[in-house]
Amino acid sequence: MKRIFSLPFLLIFSVLIGLISCQNKSDKSKENSFLEKQTNILQKDIILPTSTQVKLSKKTQDTANTWADFKTFENELENLKSSHYQDLVENATNLANIAKQLNDSVPLVFKENAIAARLNVLYTHTKMLEQVSQRQVKDTTLLKNNLEKVIIAFNNLKTQLNEVFLPSIEEFEAELLESIKSKDSVATKE
Repeated sequence: MKRIFSLPFLLIFSVLIGLISCQNKSDKSKENSFLEKQTNILQKDIILPTSTQVKLSKKTQDTANTWADFKTFENELENLKSSHYQDLVENATNLANIAKQLNDSVPLVFKENAIAARLNVLYTHTKMLEQVSQRQVKDTTLLKNNLEKVIIAFNNLKTQLNEVFLPSIEEFEAELLESIKSKDSVATKE
């Protein structure tokens, strides 16, 4: 009976095991290197271009202050603007959830089609940001671009909210006529 485990067989088997274990160490080294690069990339500050922020009118601000989800979203977005990419990745899902809650908790005064459309756009962009943040390989350019889209969508929402309290054309004309009359009366008194 021949020996199954002959010397050449054992030698070849040992060499194969050695090669496989070296390959595993190399793979782990590459994986660790990849993870280190990703971590370093995500520790960078987010640098956004300076854009004009839409300010809410006094009346809109007073109404928005009673809308808790709006204030929460606004605060989260402000915090993300001055953070690291890692913070953005960690909070993207939370931002999308708050955008969904915004959609579900609109005060009656803001229940208009134009505002609903802006809320849907905002929610869509937050979901896109969430998807980009969940990718295995993080792309800071994509993260930044999607964050900028969320900021633009939020500014557009604030513009639309301001328009709720703009005077109608009739009110504007009446105010203009009143202004003209008061100027005429001042001019005739002199």
